[in-house]
Amino acid sequence: MRRAIGILVIFLSTTACQLINPVEKIPAFVEIDSVRFDSAGFGGFSQQEILDVWVYNGIEFNGVFPLPARIPVLNSGAVNMTIDAGVVTDGIRSLRVAYPFYRSPMLSVNLIPGKTVKVTPIFRFTSSIVSKSNTFYADFENETLLELVKSGSDSGRFSLSRSSEDLIPLSGGNFAGKVFSDSSTAVRIELTDVSERTIISGRAVYLELSFKSNLPLRIGLYASSFGRVNDFSDLTLLPSTTWKKIYVNLTEEVGAVVNGKYRIYIRAVKPANQTATIYLDNMRLLFND
Repeated sequence: MRRAIGILVIFLSTTACQLINPVEKIPAFVEIDSVRFDSAGFGGFSQQEILDVWVYNGIEFNGVFPLPARIPVLNSGAVNMTIDAGVVTDGIRSLRVAYPFYRSPMLSVNLIPGKTVKVTPIFRFTSSIVSKSNTFYADFENETLLELVKSGSDSGRFSLSRSSEDLIPLSGGNFAGKVFSDSSTAVRIELTDVSERTIISGRAVYLELSFKSNLPLRIGLYASSFGRVNDFSDLTLLPSTTWKKIYVNLTEEVGAVVNGKYRIYIRAVKPANQTATIYLDNMRLLFND
């Protein structure tokens, strides 16, 4: 009897340990050292700033992983994975989102516990964005599509041109937009979209652009509605001596106006006796149909 009780105690103790400390599954790993981007279908060049990946295993969200990424997955066998592109919004490192206009095809991988599978996602523009002909897009390869306006005047030079100097490294482009002014007086510089466009509120709206500037740049929207023009200033980009890619979230600004028609603008204020040199490239205003 005592022996039976002893065996029962050992069994119950072992079972309790298994409940408290269950056997851990050995994960498989998916490695993503880098990603690629293909702008086919929307024109322009394949510059992007994808910093992390948002990973889904079927409908299960695995998490957000900075690149390069090593992703543990508890499933095994054939698994379908969806990977979204993570970008920084408005240049603020803490504001990271799964960018709604980039999409990677579903990846089918065969996972073995303890083993590693390497993949390289290829991101493309989503099919839901409006066509190039219906939205703003400027790569400065053929024309600028921007209007340059200044407040203040003297005999100094003031121009917007297509420039072949100091291009984005490895972009594949031949031209960038260049604003230059050597006016001796203080001048407010403004670049505006030459056309108004209708955008339905309540949907994601982003402006992508690459820039290099010796002056702070202010990004915003003009919104025309019922005969009134509203000025929505979104954020200021700090000067940069190197090319930077930025994703500007304009969703709230578009949602503030009913039946609005919109034009983007970029502003800078040049102090007296300072030269202004601003480069812009690969500008896209993206929103859904």
